[in-house]
Amino acid sequence: MSEWLGKREIKKEDLSEWLKDIKFFGSIARWFTEINLPHIVVVVPNEYIDDLVKKVEQEYGTLSAGTLKKAALDALIEWIKK
Repeated sequence: MSEWLGKREIKKEDLSEWLKDIKFFGSIARWFTEINLPHIVVVVPNEYIDDLVKKVEQEYGTLSAGTLKKAALDALIEWIKK
C-alpha cells in the first residue's frame, strides 16, 4: 500500500476512509502500517531454548508469541543503544 501511495512508510491517517468503518480496524491498520517495517526471524539453537523460556517467563510472567516478540524487540533496542 505504501508503494501505491508513493511513500516509504504510512501512518494510520494515510489509510483509506473505508478502512475506518471496519470493526477490526485496529488490527488491519497495524498490518498496513507495519508491513514495510523490517522483520527479523531468529532461529534459536536448542542449547538456548530452556534459558530463553525461563528468562522470558521471569521478565514478562509467561511465554507467548507476544511476550517473546516483546523480549526480542527489547533486547534488540538495548543492543542498538549500546
